[in-house]
Amino acid sequence: MHSSTTDEPLEPRKGTCPMCSYKMLFGFTAVSSLAFLLSGFIFLAPYWMYDGLSFLAITVIGVLAWREHDGLMEKTSGVDKALVTCVVSAVSIVLELGFLVAAIILWDRVMNPWYWNAYGKKGNSFVFCSTWSIILNSFVITNVRPMIGATPKPVATPI
Repeated sequence: MHSSTTDEPLEPRKGTCPMCSYKMLFGFTAVSSLAFLLSGFIFLAPYWMYDGLSFLAITVIGVLAWREHDGLMEKTSGVDKALVTCVVSAVSIVLELGFLVAAIILWDRVMNPWYWNAYGKKGNSFVFCSTWSIILNSFVITNVRPMIGATPKPVATPI
């Protein structure tokens, strides 16, 4: 495991978790993005739409950070994409904690005023998604944070 204070690059395609790779991590964020966006549009739940959009942003920016870090593409800007990915995840965790508390308080009461179906109406519909989002965003921060400030590998050039 490497800390963010070292200049030594991480192993390619691996996060800090020995059981998962960046490919797996961003696969989960991509699938979660699609699931939350579809659920948000189907059940008219703005919170799920937000979650889907935040996971979409995390996936796109995180994959760019990973590819840039592994030397698969040139460093294109001064903005640290890994830092942006972690900030989006951290902000999402704070919002999701708020939604989780609201979902528990409104367990059997209306939480989504735009509901049209029983699912997505009461607070109990939002507990699982809030918990899943907090867990996945925590994994994102844990695995992407070491890229912040790490020296990217040089871009591979064909011979």
